[in-house]
Amino acid sequence: MGRTDNQVASSSKAAAVNSRSNAKTSKGRGSRDKAKKTPASTSSQDVLPTEDTDNQQLVASITKQVLEQLNSRSTRRPSSPDSSDDELEEESEHPGRTRGRKRTRVTPKKSRKRHRHKSPRGQSIQEAGRKHGPQPYQDPNSAATSLNNTAVKLFDAAFSSNTHVSYRTAINSYHKFHLHVTGTSTVFPVPVDKLVQYISWLYQNGKSANTIITYVAGLTSYHRMMGFEDPTQCFLIKKILKGVQNLSAGPDMRLPITPSILDQLISGLEHTSPNRYDNKLLRAMFTLSFFAFLRIGEITKTGTGSTQNIIQFSNITMDTKHKKPKEMVLSLRYFKHHSSRRPVNLKIVCQKCKNICPVSAMKSFRKARGSTPGPLFTFDGVTPITQSYYTSRLKEVVSFIGLDTSMYKPHSFRIGAASTAFQCQIPEENIRLMGRWNSDAVKRYFRIPVFDGLQINPQ
Repeated sequence: MGRTDNQVASSSKAAAVNSRSNAKTSKGRGSRDKAKKTPASTSSQDVLPTEDTDNQQLVASITKQVLEQLNSRSTRRPSSPDSSDDELEEESEHPGRTRGRKRTRVTPKKSRKRHRHKSPRGQSIQEAGRKHGPQPYQDPNSAATSLNNTAVKLFDAAFSSNTHVSYRTAINSYHKFHLHVTGTSTVFPVPVDKLVQYISWLYQNGKSANTIITYVAGLTSYHRMMGFEDPTQCFLIKKILKGVQNLSAGPDMRLPITPSILDQLISGLEHTSPNRYDNKLLRAMFTLSFFAFLRIGEITKTGTGSTQNIIQFSNITMDTKHKKPKEMVLSLRYFKHHSSRRPVNLKIVCQKCKNICPVSAMKSFRKARGSTPGPLFTFDGVTPITQSYYTSRLKEVVSFIGLDTSMYKPHSFRIGAASTAFQCQIPEENIRLMGRWNSDAVKRYFRIPVFDGLQINPQ
């Protein structure tokens, strides 16, 4: 009988424990269900008012990253080609990890390798992944950072390296002006009256009209990136810039190098450049500059400027099967005002006058130069020809043939090509394409002959 009482007592205790646990479970479920319903009821009230704020913060974050990259471009050291942004972030978050040691990680059976490709600027970027199908889970913070970095790269690719340098110089110039005039640091947006004073300050310091317009364009770009109202669109500012152009405009006294003058220059190289390699080098540079409407920055290194636009050996394609090639193709990917990065191919045909034939001159020079990759016009295959060397050699041969050295400059080849094309009645639109002008600036290079070769009889 005692045994039965003990069994009954134990069973009653167990029942009590079960009842209490069930009560706790039901209470926990109820609280969890209630907790699940509570955010749902308040989410619409919490998210909607902050949506605009989140967008503004995102724009501000992207703009900040863009400006930081633009300001640090000149001092940034190139990273190693084997590293990527993702790897650097991973190492900074986990400094104890080593690259050379393999880590055991549980991964799905079907894993997809991540490939890295080279961007046009040499940076290592990661492939976006599959275009279709579900994407693997990614932390929201890292996803936002990755998207912001991509946005910075896309924005950076919209401008050339020279444009970045010019705009950064414009901002630094305005900082210098503001500190000089007011003695205080710069505050953006720039008021219209301060912008008027800044333009006047640049003009008084002897800046050219093109430089002033470029600096103002840099301020315009900065204001638009920061979301400020653009003061450069004011009617007063536009008229002041127009006045700067009118007062700074002067006649272009540089004379064109015509085909007949080009013939004399090539013949004069035999006396001014007796060195065989120099002779072939300058002959190829002279003829290609004329027939391809080249700028000085496309064949020589100008001071400390960028060398991106300089023509490389691989940009010239010639028919090597025949002893006398009839044409060659010059492929230009980087040049002034060209931002699409799509190559422009210029077909240059053989000329009957062998002395000024660019195809013949290029074939002879390539044979002496060799096929080493690098700048097309070079002495060592690595360093491009400097502008000072090219200008001095041209000055010597111009003086030798009896012409005024102050009137004939390296840009005279481009002027002569435009003038010759105009005299041959080539349409202006075609001349713009041949010379890669993006505006009516080509008209400034037309040297129109007046009664050329005609004798006017007053009777």
